[in-house]
Amino acid sequence: MSTTSTTHDPPAAIDSPSVVNPAAVVANPTASPSAATTADPAAANTEDRGRRPLPPGLDPALLEGLSKNARKRLIKDHQWQLKKAERVVHRRDERKAKAEKRRLMREQGLDLPPRRGPVVKPEDMVPSGVTLLIDLDFDGKMIEKEVKSMCKQLLYCYAANRRTTRPVNLVCAGMSQELEKVVETQIAEYKNWPNFPFHREPYTAAPGIERSSLVYLTADSPNVLTHLEPGTTYVIGGIVDHNRHKRLCLDRAHKDNVKHAQLPIGEFVALNSRKVLTINQCVEIMINVVQNGNDWKAAFETVIPQRKFKEGARNGSAESHDGDADRDDEEDVASEEAGEDSADSSTSAKRALGDRDADAANANVERGPKRLKTDVEAVVAAMADQSSV
Repeated sequence: MSTTSTTHDPPAAIDSPSVVNPAAVVANPTASPSAATTADPAAANTEDRGRRPLPPGLDPALLEGLSKNARKRLIKDHQWQLKKAERVVHRRDERKAKAEKRRLMREQGLDLPPRRGPVVKPEDMVPSGVTLLIDLDFDGKMIEKEVKSMCKQLLYCYAANRRTTRPVNLVCAGMSQELEKVVETQIAEYKNWPNFPFHREPYTAAPGIERSSLVYLTADSPNVLTHLEPGTTYVIGGIVDHNRHKRLCLDRAHKDNVKHAQLPIGEFVALNSRKVLTINQCVEIMINVVQNGNDWKAAFETVIPQRKFKEGARNGSAESHDGDADRDDEEDVASEEAGEDSADSSTSAKRALGDRDADAANANVERGPKRLKTDVEAVVAAMADQSSV
C-alpha cells in the first residue's frame, strides 16, 4: 500500500504586530492598523499628551514646558473659570429664594432673622491696643483665583472688627501695585475703610509699627502663644496657597529676625483632622480672645466650625500647617456682608499660627510641650482620611 506524502507550504513570515490605538479601533472597527496610526493630529491636540481630555477653550500650547503639578493647576484654574457663569446664576437664584422667604415671613408676621451681625457704634468701642498686621507681600505665590479669595477674606476681617466692642488695630502691609489693581476690582471701597490702612512698605517697616513688637504667627513655630498683649503686633500671612509653600511664614520670620509663635489650638480643643485656618478665621479668633478676656477655648469653639471637632474630646492635637483651607472650608468664610456665598471663594488661606524667636524671651510666648500621644492620634486620623478617599 503506497503512502501519499502531503507537503505543506512553509509558513509565511510573521510580521511584528504594529501598535494600534485601542480608542481608534473602538471608534472604527473596520479601520486598518495603518489608518489608526494616521489619525487627525488636530484631534490629538484636544488631549494632554495621552492624558485626560483638555477642557474646551484651553490652548494646549500653554501646557508646553510646564511641570506635572503646574499643568494640573492651570487646567484646574481654567475649569474653575468655565463654571464661573454657572456659579453666578446659582448665587442669583439663591438670593431670590432668600428674598422670597423673607417676604413670606413678613406677610405672616414672623420675626425676620437679621441680615448681618450688629455693627457697633464707634462711640461704644474701646480700643484693645492689640494690632493685627496682615502681610500681603506674597507676589508670585498665588494664582488669580487665590488672590481674589484672599481679597474676600480681607473684607470679612474688616466686617468682624466692626462687630466688636473691643476692636483691634487692623493693618495691611506689603501691597504691591499689581495686588492693588486686583484689590480695587474686588473691594473698591477698601480705601474708605476707617482704621484699616493698606501700606506698600513691607511688614517690618510698616508706618507706626515698631519692629521689636512684631510676632509672626505660623503653625510651624514651636512657640505657643499664651495671651495677647497690648502694644504687640501679631503678623498674619495673607496668602491662599493650598499648602504648596511649606514653612513659608516661619522662614520669613527667621530671615527677618522676627519673633514667631503659634495659636494654642492643641492646648484647648481637639480637631478631627489637621485643618488650616483662613485669614479671617485667624483674625476673628484674635478678636474673640480680646473680647472675652483671653478665653482661647471659647474663641476656638466660636470661630472654628463644629464639624471639625472630635466628638466628646476636650484636648488633643490640632496640628496645622501653613496653607489655606480645603474645599470644605469655603463655607466657613461665608458672609452676607460680602453679598454672595463663599462657595465661590476657594478660601482657605494661610493659617496664621505662630512665631518663634531665637531668644524666645517674650513674656507672652512659652515653648509648648511635646505631645507624643496626640501626635500619633493625628497621624492615625490622617491615614484614616486618606483611606476613606
